[in-house]
Amino acid sequence: MKKPKEIRKRIKAVSNTKKITKTMEMIATSKLLKAQERVKSTMPYFDSLMKMLQKLANDKELQSSSPLMEERPNPKKVIIFLFTANRGLCGSYNANLIDKAHKRIDDYKEKGIEVELYIAGKRGISFFVFRNYEIHEKFTEIGDNPSYIQAQEISEILIRKFLNKEVDRVEFVFGHFQSMLKQPPTVLQLLPIEKFEEEKTDEDAKSMHVHYKFDPDAQTIMNEMIPLYINSMTYKVLVESVASEQAARRVAMKNATDNSEDLIRKLTISLNKSRQAIITNELTEIVGTAKALE
Repeated sequence: MKKPKEIRKRIKAVSNTKKITKTMEMIATSKLLKAQERVKSTMPYFDSLMKMLQKLANDKELQSSSPLMEERPNPKKVIIFLFTANRGLCGSYNANLIDKAHKRIDDYKEKGIEVELYIAGKRGISFFVFRNYEIHEKFTEIGDNPSYIQAQEISEILIRKFLNKEVDRVEFVFGHFQSMLKQPPTVLQLLPIEKFEEEKTDEDAKSMHVHYKFDPDAQTIMNEMIPLYINSMTYKVLVESVASEQAARRVAMKNATDNSEDLIRKLTISLNKSRQAIITNELTEIVGTAKALE
């Protein structure tokens, strides 16, 4: 059994670690609340944009005429854009995303399709650089508060590559924020944009005979709205990635804090047992000495 002095040192060290993890948990919680607000704030605009595009979905000629919706059945080159965190201490969040992207790359290579790798986040960059993967674009300045301008800059790069036919498909791999405890790694096809299907509701069914007039013409509106849709989708992925990272970090730090408390409790029990053993041993020696002097 360890001496009380050694156990006290261990308890002190674990207590200091607990203070750090508890502080990090509180910081992650604060950042998560802000990230959740950003996710919520993007939804009204994104939903309205989707509804407007779905209204145009009845005209199939509009969709087929958009170059950003051009299906290329036999892609030769694909962009995989991976979003990871700049920092660790968030459990298996980064590892799951990297694993998802790695498998996606292997699947394309098995089919003979070339892959261009784009990565946002230092964790993903360091992983693939260490394994000698070529990274075409690196993004490390997004941070915990991504802006729409950053999303627009990313979208412009990807749209230009697609329109110039340098790549045939663009996919995002990111943490899809579903709840505080659920942020599964998700693959989202950004380009070509999948066909918009108009949602049918009871009210829509009653008003199927209604014909809409557009000013300017529907084709012009469609061409203007699709880049906005891509920018919004990219921004949505950015804010969801940040929210997922902070949620994963909060859970990881809470688990670390709980484990520290359990370890302190066990060490305290060991300390009490050690002290009791010393006291018992001393009493035994006193009693033995007293008997010897009789």
